[in-house]
Amino acid sequence: MKYAVTAWSYHATGLDLFSMADHAKKAGFDAFEVLDLPCPVEEAIDYAKRFRAHCDKLGLEIVSAAVFGDFLNGCDGDLQAEIERLCRKVDVAHALGCKKMRHDVTWRIPESMEGATFEDVLPRLAEGARAVTEYAATLGIRTMTENHGQIAQGYRRMKQLIEAVNHENYGALIDMGNCTWIDDEPVEFVREMMPYAFHVHCKDVLIFPAGTDKDECFSPSVSGCPRRPTVVGHGHVDVKACLAEVKKAGYDDVLVVEFEGPEMPLNAIEVSLANVKRYWESV
Repeated sequence: MKYAVTAWSYHATGLDLFSMADHAKKAGFDAFEVLDLPCPVEEAIDYAKRFRAHCDKLGLEIVSAAVFGDFLNGCDGDLQAEIERLCRKVDVAHALGCKKMRHDVTWRIPESMEGATFEDVLPRLAEGARAVTEYAATLGIRTMTENHGQIAQGYRRMKQLIEAVNHENYGALIDMGNCTWIDDEPVEFVREMMPYAFHVHCKDVLIFPAGTDKDECFSPSVSGCPRRPTVVGHGHVDVKACLAEVKKAGYDDVLVVEFEGPEMPLNAIEVSLANVKRYWESV
Protein backbone atom coordinates (compact mmCIF):
# COMPACT_ATOMS: atom_id res chain seq x y z
CA MET A 1 0.00 0.00 0.00
CA LYS A 2 1.15 3.53 -0.80
CA TYR A 3 0.28 6.49 1.41
CA ALA A 4 -0.39 9.94 -0.04
CA VAL A 5 -1.48 13.33 1.22
CA THR A 6 -3.68 15.73 -0.69
CA ALA A 7 -2.56 19.32 -1.14
CA TRP A 8 -5.86 20.42 0.43
CA SER A 9 -4.52 19.24 3.80
CA TYR A 10 -2.09 22.17 3.68
CA HIS A 11 -4.63 24.87 2.80
CA ALA A 12 -4.20 26.70 6.13
CA THR A 13 -0.38 26.56 6.20
CA GLY A 14 0.56 29.29 3.73
CA LEU A 15 3.03 26.89 2.09
CA ASP A 16 3.47 26.85 -1.67
CA LEU A 17 3.05 23.59 -3.55
CA PHE A 18 6.78 22.85 -3.65
CA SER A 19 7.08 23.30 0.14
CA MET A 20 4.03 21.07 0.67
CA ALA A 21 5.79 18.32 -1.26
CA ASP A 22 8.94 18.82 0.83
CA HIS A 23 6.95 18.36 4.02
CA ALA A 24 5.07 15.35 2.64
CA LYS A 25 8.32 13.56 1.86
CA LYS A 26 9.82 14.43 5.24
CA ALA A 27 6.66 13.24 7.01
CA GLY A 28 6.95 9.81 5.41
CA PHE A 29 4.43 9.91 2.56
CA ASP A 30 5.06 7.93 -0.62
CA ALA A 31 2.92 10.10 -2.85
CA PHE A 32 1.12 13.41 -3.29
CA GLU A 33 -2.24 14.53 -4.64
CA VAL A 34 -2.34 17.88 -6.45
CA LEU A 35 -5.24 20.34 -6.67
CA ASP A 36 -5.86 22.92 -9.38
CA LEU A 37 -2.48 24.56 -9.93
CA PRO A 38 -1.95 28.09 -8.52
CA CYS A 39 -1.11 29.73 -11.83
CA PRO A 40 -2.82 31.07 -14.97
CA VAL A 41 -4.10 28.47 -17.42
CA GLU A 42 -1.51 29.37 -20.05
CA GLU A 43 1.30 28.64 -17.55
CA ALA A 44 -0.14 25.41 -16.14
CA ILE A 45 1.73 22.89 -18.31
CA ASP A 46 5.11 24.48 -17.61
CA TYR A 47 4.30 24.71 -13.88
CA ALA A 48 3.21 21.07 -13.87
CA LYS A 49 6.48 19.95 -15.46
CA ARG A 50 8.54 21.92 -12.94
CA PHE A 51 6.56 20.49 -10.02
CA ARG A 52 6.85 16.97 -11.40
CA ALA A 53 10.64 17.38 -11.66
CA HIS A 54 10.71 18.59 -8.04
CA CYS A 55 8.72 15.56 -6.85
CA ASP A 56 10.85 13.19 -8.94
CA LYS A 57 13.93 14.56 -7.20
CA LEU A 58 12.28 13.98 -3.81
CA GLY A 59 11.17 10.48 -4.76
CA LEU A 60 7.53 11.49 -4.24
CA GLU A 61 5.01 10.13 -6.74
CA ILE A 62 2.20 12.41 -7.95
CA VAL A 63 -0.73 10.00 -7.95
CA SER A 64 -3.69 12.19 -8.74
CA ALA A 65 -4.94 15.65 -9.64
CA ALA A 66 -8.17 16.94 -8.10
CA VAL A 67 -9.93 19.74 -9.99
CA PHE A 68 -13.19 21.66 -9.77
CA GLY A 69 -15.89 20.81 -12.29
CA ASP A 70 -19.58 21.57 -12.75
CA PHE A 71 -21.54 20.35 -15.78
CA LEU A 72 -24.59 22.40 -14.79
CA ASN A 73 -23.07 25.75 -13.82
CA GLY A 74 -19.49 25.73 -15.15
CA CYS A 75 -18.57 28.01 -18.06
CA ASP A 76 -21.87 29.89 -17.58
CA GLY A 77 -23.86 26.72 -18.19
CA ASP A 78 -22.17 25.86 -21.51
CA LEU A 79 -21.74 22.09 -21.26
CA GLN A 80 -19.37 21.73 -24.21
CA ALA A 81 -17.17 24.55 -22.94
CA GLU A 82 -16.98 22.92 -19.51
CA ILE A 83 -16.07 19.59 -21.09
CA GLU A 84 -13.30 21.28 -23.08
CA ARG A 85 -12.04 23.10 -19.96
CA LEU A 86 -11.81 19.83 -18.05
CA CYS A 87 -10.05 18.13 -20.96
CA ARG A 88 -7.36 20.81 -20.69
CA LYS A 89 -7.10 19.89 -16.98
CA VAL A 90 -6.47 16.32 -18.14
CA ASP A 91 -3.55 17.67 -20.20
CA VAL A 92 -2.13 19.23 -17.02
CA ALA A 93 -2.60 15.96 -15.11
CA HIS A 94 -0.69 14.21 -17.90
CA ALA A 95 2.16 16.73 -17.59
CA LEU A 96 2.22 16.02 -13.84
CA GLY A 97 2.57 12.31 -14.54
CA CYS A 98 -0.75 11.43 -12.90
CA LYS A 99 -2.63 8.25 -13.72
CA LYS A 100 -5.85 9.56 -12.13
CA MET A 101 -7.81 12.82 -12.12
CA ARG A 102 -10.78 13.68 -9.95
CA HIS A 103 -13.37 16.19 -11.11
CA ASP A 104 -16.70 17.20 -9.62
CA VAL A 105 -19.87 16.96 -11.69
CA THR A 106 -21.92 19.70 -10.01
CA TRP A 107 -22.27 21.58 -6.74
CA ARG A 108 -25.78 22.94 -7.13
CA ILE A 109 -28.81 22.80 -9.34
CA PRO A 110 -29.09 26.27 -10.94
CA GLU A 111 -32.12 28.52 -10.48
CA SER A 112 -32.95 28.04 -14.14
CA MET A 113 -33.65 24.38 -13.30
CA GLU A 114 -35.68 25.13 -10.18
CA GLY A 115 -37.51 22.03 -9.03
CA ALA A 116 -35.24 19.65 -10.91
CA THR A 117 -34.13 16.48 -9.14
CA PHE A 118 -30.83 14.62 -9.28
CA GLU A 119 -32.47 12.14 -11.64
CA ASP A 120 -33.51 15.00 -13.92
CA VAL A 121 -29.95 16.32 -14.31
CA LEU A 122 -28.22 12.93 -14.28
CA PRO A 123 -28.15 12.51 -18.11
CA ARG A 124 -26.32 15.82 -18.50
CA LEU A 125 -23.85 15.00 -15.72
CA ALA A 126 -23.18 11.60 -17.28
CA GLU A 127 -22.72 13.12 -20.75
CA GLY A 128 -20.07 15.50 -19.43
CA ALA A 129 -18.22 12.92 -17.36
CA ARG A 130 -18.25 10.42 -20.25
CA ALA A 131 -16.78 12.94 -22.69
CA VAL A 132 -13.96 13.85 -20.28
CA THR A 133 -13.09 10.24 -19.48
CA GLU A 134 -13.06 9.27 -23.16
CA TYR A 135 -10.43 11.94 -23.75
CA ALA A 136 -8.49 11.07 -20.59
CA ALA A 137 -8.34 7.42 -21.62
CA THR A 138 -6.30 8.38 -24.69
CA LEU A 139 -3.61 9.70 -22.31
CA GLY A 140 -3.74 6.75 -19.92
CA ILE A 141 -5.53 8.70 -17.17
CA ARG A 142 -8.56 7.36 -15.31
CA THR A 143 -11.13 9.93 -14.21
CA MET A 144 -13.34 9.82 -11.15
CA THR A 145 -15.81 11.84 -9.13
CA GLU A 146 -15.72 12.27 -5.36
CA ASN A 147 -18.73 12.22 -3.07
CA HIS A 148 -18.62 15.97 -2.55
CA GLY A 149 -21.21 18.46 -1.34
CA GLN A 150 -24.85 17.40 -1.11
CA ILE A 151 -25.90 16.62 -4.71
CA ALA A 152 -23.39 14.08 -6.08
CA GLN A 153 -23.23 12.47 -2.67
CA GLY A 154 -24.06 9.21 -0.94
CA TYR A 155 -23.62 5.73 -2.34
CA ARG A 156 -27.02 5.58 -4.03
CA ARG A 157 -26.44 8.65 -6.20
CA MET A 158 -22.77 7.87 -6.76
CA LYS A 159 -23.71 4.44 -8.10
CA GLN A 160 -26.36 5.99 -10.35
CA LEU A 161 -23.81 8.44 -11.74
CA ILE A 162 -21.10 5.87 -12.45
CA GLU A 163 -23.55 3.44 -14.01
CA ALA A 164 -25.01 6.22 -16.17
CA VAL A 165 -21.54 7.18 -17.45
CA ASN A 166 -20.97 3.48 -18.16
CA HIS A 167 -17.29 3.69 -19.08
CA GLU A 168 -14.54 1.46 -17.70
CA ASN A 169 -12.23 4.48 -17.41
CA TYR A 170 -14.58 6.30 -14.98
CA GLY A 171 -15.11 5.48 -11.32
CA ALA A 172 -15.29 6.92 -7.81
CA LEU A 173 -13.02 8.67 -5.40
CA ILE A 174 -14.55 7.57 -2.12
CA ASP A 175 -14.19 9.88 0.88
CA MET A 176 -15.17 8.23 4.14
CA GLY A 177 -15.74 11.58 5.86
CA ASN A 178 -17.66 13.50 3.19
CA CYS A 179 -20.62 11.11 3.31
CA THR A 180 -21.46 12.45 6.77
CA TRP A 181 -22.68 15.69 5.12
CA ILE A 182 -25.84 13.78 4.21
CA ASP A 183 -25.77 11.56 7.31
CA ASP A 184 -24.67 8.40 5.47
CA GLU A 185 -22.98 5.90 7.77
CA PRO A 186 -19.30 5.82 6.67
CA VAL A 187 -18.65 2.06 6.95
CA GLU A 188 -21.77 1.26 4.96
CA PHE A 189 -20.85 3.92 2.39
CA VAL A 190 -17.37 2.47 1.91
CA ARG A 191 -18.69 -1.08 1.68
CA GLU A 192 -21.22 -0.12 -0.98
CA MET A 193 -18.78 1.97 -3.02
CA MET A 194 -15.70 -0.27 -3.09
CA PRO A 195 -16.73 -2.04 -6.34
CA TYR A 196 -16.58 1.38 -8.02
CA ALA A 197 -13.52 2.80 -6.22
CA PHE A 198 -10.46 4.09 -8.07
CA HIS A 199 -9.09 6.11 -5.14
CA VAL A 200 -9.66 6.42 -1.36
CA HIS A 201 -9.57 9.47 0.92
CA CYS A 202 -9.12 8.89 4.64
CA LYS A 203 -10.88 11.71 6.49
CA ASP A 204 -12.29 11.98 9.99
CA VAL A 205 -15.12 14.14 11.30
CA LEU A 206 -16.49 15.13 14.69
CA ILE A 207 -20.29 14.70 14.65
CA PHE A 208 -22.81 15.67 17.34
CA PRO A 209 -26.59 15.22 17.61
CA ALA A 210 -28.84 17.84 16.02
CA GLY A 211 -29.48 20.67 18.45
CA THR A 212 -26.06 20.44 20.11
CA ASP A 213 -24.70 23.96 20.73
CA LYS A 214 -21.46 24.24 18.75
CA ASP A 215 -19.36 27.18 17.52
CA GLU A 216 -18.74 28.48 14.00
CA CYS A 217 -16.10 25.78 13.33
CA PHE A 218 -18.99 23.34 12.89
CA SER A 219 -21.33 23.06 9.89
CA PRO A 220 -24.66 21.21 9.95
CA SER A 221 -25.35 18.03 8.03
CA VAL A 222 -28.63 17.82 6.11
CA SER A 223 -30.35 16.66 9.32
CA GLY A 224 -28.78 19.47 11.36
CA CYS A 225 -26.03 17.50 13.10
CA PRO A 226 -23.05 19.80 13.87
CA ARG A 227 -19.90 18.39 12.23
CA ARG A 228 -16.34 19.46 11.57
CA PRO A 229 -13.31 17.66 10.13
CA THR A 230 -10.49 16.68 12.46
CA VAL A 231 -7.27 14.65 12.67
CA VAL A 232 -7.77 11.16 11.22
CA GLY A 233 -8.37 8.94 14.24
CA HIS A 234 -9.66 11.73 16.50
CA GLY A 235 -13.24 11.92 15.25
CA HIS A 236 -16.41 9.85 15.08
CA VAL A 237 -15.78 8.13 11.72
CA ASP A 238 -14.77 4.52 12.35
CA VAL A 239 -11.74 4.84 10.06
CA LYS A 240 -10.36 1.46 11.05
CA ALA A 241 -13.62 -0.30 10.14
CA CYS A 242 -13.76 1.65 6.87
CA LEU A 243 -10.25 0.48 6.03
CA ALA A 244 -11.24 -3.09 6.83
CA GLU A 245 -13.86 -2.80 4.07
CA VAL A 246 -11.24 -1.35 1.72
CA LYS A 247 -8.87 -4.24 2.42
CA LYS A 248 -11.67 -6.82 2.17
CA ALA A 249 -12.42 -5.51 -1.34
CA GLY A 250 -8.82 -6.22 -2.40
CA TYR A 251 -7.87 -2.58 -2.91
CA ASP A 252 -4.08 -2.16 -2.96
CA ASP A 253 -3.24 1.17 -4.58
CA VAL A 254 -3.01 4.36 -2.51
CA LEU A 255 -4.63 5.68 0.67
CA VAL A 256 -4.82 9.47 0.76
CA VAL A 257 -4.77 11.42 4.03
CA GLU A 258 -7.05 14.45 3.88
CA PHE A 259 -7.01 16.81 6.86
CA GLU A 260 -9.06 20.00 6.91
CA GLY A 261 -9.73 20.68 10.59
CA PRO A 262 -8.75 23.70 12.73
CA GLU A 263 -5.89 21.86 14.51
CA MET A 264 -2.23 22.70 13.78
CA PRO A 265 -2.04 21.33 10.21
CA LEU A 266 1.52 19.99 9.90
CA ASN A 267 1.31 18.03 13.13
CA ALA A 268 -2.25 16.93 12.28
CA ILE A 269 -1.10 15.59 8.90
CA GLU A 270 1.71 13.60 10.51
CA VAL A 271 -0.53 12.14 13.25
CA SER A 272 -3.17 11.29 10.63
CA LEU A 273 -0.60 9.38 8.57
CA ALA A 274 0.59 7.42 11.60
CA ASN A 275 -2.98 6.47 12.49
CA VAL A 276 -3.91 5.43 8.93
CA LYS A 277 -0.79 3.25 8.68
CA ARG A 278 -1.49 1.62 12.04
CA TYR A 279 -5.13 0.94 11.19
CA TRP A 280 -4.28 -0.51 7.78
CA GLU A 281 -1.64 -2.83 9.20
CA SER A 282 -3.99 -4.04 11.96
CA VAL A 283 -7.11 -4.84 9.92
